[in-house]
Amino acid sequence: MRILRAATVVVLFTLGGLLIASPVSADASQLSIGNVTLGPQGATVVVPVTIVCDVGLNIYGVNVTVAQSTGRTLAQAYGYFNIYPGPAACTGAPQTFVVVAYAYGSLAFKKGGAGVTASVSTYDPTTNNGFFSSVGPVDVRISSK
Repeated sequence: MRILRAATVVVLFTLGGLLIASPVSADASQLSIGNVTLGPQGATVVVPVTIVCDVGLNIYGVNVTVAQSTGRTLAQAYGYFNIYPGPAACTGAPQTFVVVAYAYGSLAFKKGGAGVTASVSTYDPTTNNGFFSSVGPVDVRISSK
């Protein structure tokens, strides 16, 4: 019985060491939002999103949502940068994607404060794992071009 317990402890200890030593899943490690600008007539908002992700991953798309209080109502916009015809390879260095968010509803955006959320979809082709990372909402100032 003691031999069985000792063998079990050795196996568990070895497996535990393997689990601790295994690498953490790769993911988009950093997202940041650049200077947000107003598009024509306030119908769009231009949002640069900078991504730093691990070499070996592919970037498939970048989403942004923008919200701005205009009195008692809220102007809202959504934008998606689809990387076509295929993914962008992660370089490990900052990569910036400019996303145009289109207002929906009847309210136009204006210069001033707003909240922005950005997210990125990445994929590891060697493991078939997909990842989704986001930042925000972040307080930003919308400026004119």
